[in-house]
Amino acid sequence: MKYCLPAEWHRQQAILLSFPDEETIWKEVLPVIEPFYVQFARAILEYEDLIIICRNPDKQRYIEELLGTSHAHTLRFFLADYNDIWIRDYGPISLSNGQDLLWQDFGFNAWGGKYPGQLDDKVTQQLYKANLLTQIAQYQRQDFILEGGAIETDGLGTLLITPCVFTPTRNPKLSQDALLEKLKQCLGVERVIVIEKGQLLGDDTDGHVDTLVRFCNPHTLAYSSCDDKNDFHYDELKAMEAQLQNLTDLGGRPYQLIPLPIPAPKKDDTGRRLPASYANFLIINNAVLCPTYDDPNDHIMLERLTQAFPERKIVPIPSLPLIQYNGALHCASMQIPLT
Repeated sequence: MKYCLPAEWHRQQAILLSFPDEETIWKEVLPVIEPFYVQFARAILEYEDLIIICRNPDKQRYIEELLGTSHAHTLRFFLADYNDIWIRDYGPISLSNGQDLLWQDFGFNAWGGKYPGQLDDKVTQQLYKANLLTQIAQYQRQDFILEGGAIETDGLGTLLITPCVFTPTRNPKLSQDALLEKLKQCLGVERVIVIEKGQLLGDDTDGHVDTLVRFCNPHTLAYSSCDDKNDFHYDELKAMEAQLQNLTDLGGRPYQLIPLPIPAPKKDDTGRRLPASYANFLIINNAVLCPTYDDPNDHIMLERLTQAFPERKIVPIPSLPLIQYNGALHCASMQIPLT
């Protein structure tokens, strides 16, 4: 049977997190980021199993003390060296054939060589060899660069990407046509739609789709929007909105569109604007974990995603600590589906 990339709402067996520690860029802000991770991990464990990647047994014991022992689902640990926490981009991309899973392990060069990433690039292979998860029948290492945050699927054969996939610092020897064909073959999709506009200030991924446009179901797209003409993002996001309005699903029907107004500018201590996005939500079993930013638009996002996911609990997670280094909930996690 053919392996295909399932949608994020496909039933999951676990979520992966890489825990921040003294050997990551989070060293100076651990007193802030650790409480965030405790809340994030506990929220996941309310709904499904969680696997935390950490560096050594001492760190595992420390995290176990932080999280406590009372959880609705199973907490497991995997020990490995890694550079950073953004497991979405270097973790396994799981395909299903309805009976078992295939893990695709794409190359990772830290978003075009911007940061160290050599250790991150080895994590998926180590996870596979450890055999922590059931029904992973196959593993394939691919010979080109692709981050998990750069792809979004409806689970029926449509893949959304942005031009970040084509940057020469990732795959300089491959043409756009060759890359599109590789994506179709490796991910089992029928069509690839390139979202041409929409990159957010501060986004060092060159514009991952998971900060911009997300499937809520095969016929509905939630997307980052901006109606403030004085905001830097106005023209870019309006151009993206116009493209989305002209897209159709595999049945030829226009998508239902759910705008998620971007938060007011969030900045770090140097005054640099951060890529805060409500589109970076995480769909898990029976719930959607949503980043909030102590912003008036938080409640608008929560109301709209409640309507988009009527059968799931909408769980707000205050995410200002995480956005300080340019990511949010989806960037910091990776789901492992059931078959």
